[in-house]
Amino acid sequence: FFLMDYFCKHFIRLCFLILAIVGGFIYHEHVHREDSVTSGWKPWVCARLITVAEQHILLDSEKTELLENVSGVVMELGCGSGQNFKFYPSSVTKLIAVEPNLEMYSFIEESKRSLLPTIEFNLISGIAQELSGIKDSSVDYVTAFHVLCTINDVEVALKEIKRVLKPGGKLIFLEHVADKDSDSFRRQLQNWITPFWRVLGGGCRPNRETWETIEHE
Repeated sequence: FFLMDYFCKHFIRLCFLILAIVGGFIYHEHVHREDSVTSGWKPWVCARLITVAEQHILLDSEKTELLENVSGVVMELGCGSGQNFKFYPSSVTKLIAVEPNLEMYSFIEESKRSLLPTIEFNLISGIAQELSGIKDSSVDYVTAFHVLCTINDVEVALKEIKRVLKPGGKLIFLEHVADKDSDSFRRQLQNWITPFWRVLGGGCRPNRETWETIEHE
């Protein structure tokens, strides 16, 4: 009985210690996360988690519908592992893929095979807030699928999008957004889960009112 009591006490202490370490890590990542071109073990883990999620989230019909009329030069922000490449139609002449997580690039190389052979492909290491490598008014469409929810400064990113778009160009987006009812259970759940989700989902904030930012800009 003495050994069992001793084991239980130390096991409980160990559990609390692990929870404290995990909680501290999540808090640090939530508060101090910055948008930048990254590599290393954390982006490596994130790349694999996001790739698995992308492969199992069934939004094919929505993406096909959103992209069926895009044409010319298209820039995809935060292309991830390239799961969206297969949805671009033959009317697209060039795809510029922007991705800050360098650990995604092996997956992108595989996904390039799903692109139509007529589409020129260019991969850029960068973030949405800093697209200095893209000329003003040079892009017909910008696409962003579950990307604006991950960016720290969405306003700056939207200004960059405006800068690179040609007159009459369009932003095509599909986003995680907060429930419009701030008192709903779903909204409260989104608020609660955000610190954890940011760590697992590459910075994603499911409680962000992205539509208001886009409308304002």
